Amino acid sequence: MSEFKAPTSAEVNASLELNGENVIPPPIQLPDWLCIFLPCLKNLPAMIAYRKILSDSAILWRTVPGRPEEQDWVGYDSDACIINDTIKLTPGTVIPADVKVSKCSAGSLIDSTLITGEASVTVTQNSTVYAGQTVKQGEIVGRIIAVGKNLFVSKLIKEGKFPAKIEDDEEVGLLNDDEEKGL
Repeated sequence: MSEFKAPTSAEVNASLELNGENVIPPPIQLPDWLCIFLPCLKNLPAMIAYRKILSDSAILWRTVPGRPEEQDWVGYDSDACIINDTIKLTPGTVIPADVKVSKCSAGSLIDSTLITGEASVTVTQNSTVYAGQTVKQGEIVGRIIAVGKNLFVSKLIKEGKFPAKIEDDEEVGLLNDDEEKGL
């Protein structure tokens, strides 16, 4: 018997209907057709930073597809995260949602450079980690507390406070590909 409880399909559907998909809005919202004619918009520092905070997948405690009586860690697209999901975060993972930490290995660290400006933050039990941060060290398990437009980073974007002000943008890779190549 696990200490975690997977949401039922009815709970997943209700949460998605109430909160929407777990999608971070871009800092510059323009029609797709405009980016075709002005591709340089994709290379603005805010858009480069935005692409770096996007997570494409999540490891969630869910009912195993095809085996409704079995629950286990299952990989999903990050937009499938819902409030109260239990999530596992491992080194290298871009955190897909805001998470209240239930447990973590000793010495767990996250990189919050683009969100808060802090390069190395220690994670402890009962702390909160935010979408867009990256796990540097340790394994973290927690409960999702916010998704989509209610994420901390979504609020920063809406307020024009994203990315965090950093003295040397080159340190966090905010240069576009041509600048990185010295062109």
